[in-house]
Amino acid sequence: MTALSGGTFALTAIDLAPWRLDTEAGVVAGTFSVTFTGRHPDNSTVTETFTVARASGLPVLQHFTFTGFTDLADVEAVQGVFVNGTAYQFDNIDVTVTPEPSTLLLLGSSLSALPVLARRRRSK
Repeated sequence: MTALSGGTFALTAIDLAPWRLDTEAGVVAGTFSVTFTGRHPDNSTVTETFTVARASGLPVLQHFTFTGFTDLADVEAVQGVFVNGTAYQFDNIDVTVTPEPSTLLLLGSSLSALPVLARRRRSK
């Protein structure tokens, strides 16, 4: 996963569930792990592994929160193999895009002009 703008982003949370009913593939209830690796612009990385529960019946989304997944250039997760019962589905990815410095500069200069414009308007 990368930001469309090419800038950095933070990954806060994700919901994960097993791919299908475990009985359809003969997989017994239990757990499996999903590991996410985030890469920073300086190529350093942060890794977090979540343990997803497999229960009999319909797959249920489980909520997981990331720690330290900020200022990321991209994130990668390795998909498991369905026949081994480690394939997963995901939903509700919570991502915050970091504004680029030029955007912050433009916003800051716009906000600094507000008091001047307000004074001009009052003096008229």
